[in-house]
Amino acid sequence: MSTQIGTVKLVGKMGGISFYLSEGKYLARKAGGPSREKILHHPNFERTRDNIREFSGCAKAARHFREACYYSRDCFDSRFTSRLTQLFKEIASRHDSPPGKRPINISEHKALLRNLQFNKNVSLFSALKAAFTLLSPDEKSMDVTFEGLVPAQHIHAPADATHLRLIVMMADLSDLYFDERNNQYNTIDKGTGNGASAFIEGDYIQIDHESPLNINLSCSLKTPMPHHVTRIRCIGVKFYKNSNAQMHLLPRKNAMMIVTLSNLGSVDCVTC
Repeated sequence: MSTQIGTVKLVGKMGGISFYLSEGKYLARKAGGPSREKILHHPNFERTRDNIREFSGCAKAARHFREACYYSRDCFDSRFTSRLTQLFKEIASRHDSPPGKRPINISEHKALLRNLQFNKNVSLFSALKAAFTLLSPDEKSMDVTFEGLVPAQHIHAPADATHLRLIVMMADLSDLYFDERNNQYNTIDKGTGNGASAFIEGDYIQIDHESPLNINLSCSLKTPMPHHVTRIRCIGVKFYKNSNAQMHLLPRKNAMMIVTLSNLGSVDCVTC
């Protein structure tokens, strides 16, 4: 693997060399390996095909996660999709079915998602150093309370930020299974329980505010929640710069974390 240093950066293949973009860097490497036709049909590549199928299923689960959490996309880091795919690969690996057809049972292994940071570079508790209470009286709601929040003391903001907004979010994630009929992974119930979400943002708060604030944010998601669906509850913070009376969101500097998860009949409550 080599780094492209010329003025013109390339993406694609030319002269047996692959040019591509990864993590903001333009790289190049020698193209090679077996042909696509050989990978798809030769008996020696059966295990490779199994891995490709399972990886595709995990990538689909990651895509469903991102779509369900669309309104918090400003909190994703550049490697979030890759991290999600790896997480779902770990979940699939815990099933004893043959590789390539193992279900992705998020509901069974939901503990692996707890405390997941959407931005690996800015964790929620590094940006937000305030106590809060999260109550979920039932699986359909969440209620987050910050008592005595002093932004000037409890918020670790980027240097160019002037304001912040607190966020709460709920989203549903369905388990996936391998469908033999069409040779791909699908959610268990396409019509119910996957991708539903609810999202609430608080008011703009000045970061240099020095008086205690009591803040309550409530969110509810009333869609049905079958047993194969996991409902995640998240708390986050977004940072803004006030420029000419316009609020500009600061990219890649925001944080969100999965605080609790639940399945039907199981609800977590947290005090941090």
